[in-house]
Amino acid sequence: MTLFDLSQFKSVDEAIQSVSLRGPRAYATQMIKTDEGLAAVWEGDRNYNSRSGESLGFHRLVMTESVWKFQLSFNHT
Repeated sequence: MTLFDLSQFKSVDEAIQSVSLRGPRAYATQMIKTDEGLAAVWEGDRNYNSRSGESLGFHRLVMTESVWKFQLSFNHT
């Protein structure tokens, strides 16, 4: 559970209920090269496991020299 995940809920009770229903989330990070720099990608990202056709979304952390950008373009809460 990250602060980003928690920000998606309106109350503590809502967060607890949602997490209780879905169970713990496991992250298996894969590193890829992008035009912007290295990116850590996770399940739900279009490039996770090199299965570009299975998802159109992003679930990644792009790391450039000057800034790190978290990109999440699908609802996985």
